[in-house]
This record gives sequence, C-alpha cells and structure tokens, in this order.
Amino acid sequence: MPPKPATPFKGPGHWRSQAAAAQGLDGNDFAVLAEMHRRLLDKGMTEAAAKVARAQQQARAGMVDAASDTLRDVAGDLSRTATGHSQALRETAERIAASRPGTTAPAQEDELPGTMMDS
Repeated sequence: MPPKPATPFKGPGHWRSQAAAAQGLDGNDFAVLAEMHRRLLDKGMTEAAAKVARAQQQARAGMVDAASDTLRDVAGDLSRTATGHSQALRETAERIAASRPGTTAPAQEDELPGTMMDS
C-alpha cells in the first residue's frame, strides 16, 4: 500500500488545529486549560500554572467572567516570557467569555448598525 500523502501546509493555524484535534483539545476549553497547566508546570512557571488552575475551577463553577479575567491576567504576566502561551491563554479567555449564555460574537465594523459605507 502506498504511503499516505503529506497534508499540504496551509499556514500555522492549520497545523495548530491539526495538533489540537490530534490531542482531543479541539473545542474543549477544559482540556485546553489542563494542557496549558501541564505545560506551564513543565516550564517551571508554577505561579502561572496555579492561576490557570484557578481559572479552570472558576469556569467549572460557572463563573466565566472571572475565569476569563484570570486567564487574561495570566496572559499579561506571560506576554514577555512565553508569548505563545500568552496568546493561547488570551484566545481561550475569549472563547470562555463568549460561552456565557446570551453573548454573541462581536460584529464586524461593516455590520454595525448606523455605519456609513462608501458607495
């Protein structure tokens, strides 16, 4: 049987989504937080890992705003030392904040009511 052809490179986001799907993290914010906690502990960043664990507990308790704020705080702390982790935490914070009932994704500027479009 011939080998399976390699998946073409479509950009860094494509690889991230493949890696997340392979790890079972795709769409599961709790799994993402658990993985981030483990990675931060592996890097010796125990204070940041403790904050991620606190955010995970807050999210499980239904306090999504507090969990999002905690994750943004950790992301700010890591913005100079671990930029990739910082960005991942920001994205997770936004997904968690948007999971609250009654929230919607922000509208694009051209979708806002009352904005003038050039004709």
